[in-house]
Amino acid sequence: MIEGFYQIGKVYKEGKKISEISSDIPNREEGTTYKVGVINFNLDKGIMEVDTIKEYSPGDEDRFKYIQPRGNEKKFYCTFKDLKGLYCEKDKKNSCWLSIEDKLKDLPKTEEIKEFLGLLERVKELFYPNGTLDFSKIRVINGVEVQDIKSEEDFKKKLKTELEKNEEIIFWTIQINGKYVVDYEFYDELIKKKVVEKNKKKGDVVCYLCGEKKREYFDNFREYPIKFFVNDKVGFSQKLSDRWHGNFALCIDCYTSIFAGQKFVLNNLRFNLGGIVDVLLIPEFVGEIPFSQEKIKEWAELTKDLYNPFELLEEAQLREKLNDYKKFGFLKSFLLNFVFYEQNNAQFKIYSVVKDLPSSRIDELREKFREYKKRVLGEGLEPLKGYESIYELIPLRYSKSDRKVIDKSKMAELLSSILEGTPINRSFLIREFWLGAVARYFSNTSYFGIKELQSSEERDREMRSYLLKTHQLLILLRELSLLSVRREDMSLENLPEELKRYIEEMGLNEQETALFLLGTLIGEIGRKQARYGSKPILNKINYQGMSRERLVILFNEVHEKLEHEDLLYPQNELIYATAKELFDKNRNEWSLKPYENVYFLLSGYAYKTALNIKRGKEGKDGGEGSEQ
Repeated sequence: MIEGFYQIGKVYKEGKKISEISSDIPNREEGTTYKVGVINFNLDKGIMEVDTIKEYSPGDEDRFKYIQPRGNEKKFYCTFKDLKGLYCEKDKKNSCWLSIEDKLKDLPKTEEIKEFLGLLERVKELFYPNGTLDFSKIRVINGVEVQDIKSEEDFKKKLKTELEKNEEIIFWTIQINGKYVVDYEFYDELIKKKVVEKNKKKGDVVCYLCGEKKREYFDNFREYPIKFFVNDKVGFSQKLSDRWHGNFALCIDCYTSIFAGQKFVLNNLRFNLGGIVDVLLIPEFVGEIPFSQEKIKEWAELTKDLYNPFELLEEAQLREKLNDYKKFGFLKSFLLNFVFYEQNNAQFKIYSVVKDLPSSRIDELREKFREYKKRVLGEGLEPLKGYESIYELIPLRYSKSDRKVIDKSKMAELLSSILEGTPINRSFLIREFWLGAVARYFSNTSYFGIKELQSSEERDREMRSYLLKTHQLLILLRELSLLSVRREDMSLENLPEELKRYIEEMGLNEQETALFLLGTLIGEIGRKQARYGSKPILNKINYQGMSRERLVILFNEVHEKLEHEDLLYPQNELIYATAKELFDKNRNEWSLKPYENVYFLLSGYAYKTALNIKRGKEGKDGGEGSEQ
């Protein structure tokens, strides 16, 4: 994986200044138009001129040298996202771009720097008289004079009127007398010093990566955006360490290549899953790298499309992109690495890592999914949309106060197992599915993505839809040979063919089948009761878990309700008899946990209710399958 960063970075940095490989691409949302905000300190007129007309285009982050500050570092950058970088807190010069003055003290005093410091002094006198911005100095916005701005609140209100509903400022950049501060030569030197010069050491060492003897080296990697070398910090991850153990040093070329590679991957080979977790795709080439610097972004875009396993392209799209890949000569032998992570300021938290995956594995996963989808559709069922659907099925706790998802590692590890082809613990999945079903039935919004629904009908429908998707995941994982399910010869010949096939597809054992069948009968009773406005039969299920003894009672209660609702016609009698036979056979050695009992009961209920609705729409069974 380290080699992948190095390979990409070596190509990307060729002929570039450090400042040009240090930029970050800001997060963007589809459907939003982004503008570059320009703030000019006009010293001749003693006013500030604000411009929000320029529309952002890819590459502007390089042009304006946008770097996202990490942690509590001095915010000397003159292109920034947060307007606090302009304002300055009182007695906290380091909180805004004015802290560039302190940084310049560490550089040799060139004529350019002396001239700039003089301009900066006038900026402070005119626009920051008390150490904070004087908002009344903002006198022109988009070429129009303004008089009524006295505070931060006034400025923000005025900005809203200048932007359309779907427009946002992607970042702000500073000018003095019409010249961008980022265009000064010293600005490149400041970034170079921060990234390279500050931590450079002298001495005789052998570079750990290239093996060459060097006089200048690095053994401090805190400036790396992905800090997997810093083993005394939260951001460190042993999962990424590869062969990097103990003390080691890198020469300047290898150090900057890895830095450039990390930046490029973060900017161009990153994708997000459901707004929950970010994923990095890091190719590692075997042999010659198949692209030049001029083609590197084109390569990255195609690679991201072709080897993102969570985006299933239509066959025509896939063929088109593969043809482009071949046409440009990109189709070379390489391994894929995936990093599931979260970045928060200086913290780079890694949840899971997949290393050295053959690129053919992505092709295999796509082909397996197509086979699964075709078969499921052929049986009249609704398949999952793709591997990315999985994040909806694993309940993740959600902190409303912080607006953060808490259990990201669960999902990341599950997706990693699918990529690697390692077995998945079925018991873990069943517990998660039970949690997800109960959360939906009770509208428990402390889980991510759970909607607060008022009516019991809506909550019931949400739970049933969720359960059917969990069945599809079990079927898909069996298709991928990731679930170890022990085959059992069960006597199911009395069941309808469609029901028997569904049970086999899900890979249910005897105990699970007994409860699934009982659940279908609960669905049948619920269909009849729904005509009167509710389904009291569902009150017989304790959603928090049901013991074996409580199941004995439930079997009797279901039979009584079937009799009471005149539903004991031959097919239901056979289903009940099969369920009871399987239950009694395993009763003394019952191994399912209380929550598993609930999941399989509810699964049968969801299956039968969906079948009734489908048949009602098709006009079968006298229309008894109307929406429930």
